[in-house]
Amino acid sequence: MPVINKTSYGQLVYCEKCGLYHFEFGNLNFNFTEEELVTFTTYINSIQGDYYNHVNKHTTNRRKILLPTRLKGFHFCLNTNELNEMKYLLNKNVTKPSFVKLNDIHYEFCNN
Repeated sequence: MPVINKTSYGQLVYCEKCGLYHFEFGNLNFNFTEEELVTFTTYINSIQGDYYNHVNKHTTNRRKILLPTRLKGFHFCLNTNELNEMKYLLNKNVTKPSFVKLNDIHYEFCNN
């Protein structure tokens, strides 16, 4: 399958056999027709990360950008870098995001 775009977060590939675009992002996997991919890309491009970071700044969530789904109570959670990376993967003409900032890394380390 030809890879359209790829980063450390995921990849966008097109399967000629099934006629679908396969979008892998972190632990998420989407299978889109061309029309669905265009709709999803338009939606993701419309999201203003700074706005959601401001609105949700007082929540306990580490990822402040909450994207609703059709399933009640289920959201995709992203931080600004993940949103920018998703935009980059979906758009060939978007500039690749810079490196992740240290304060955006929220992992618990074990000293064992």
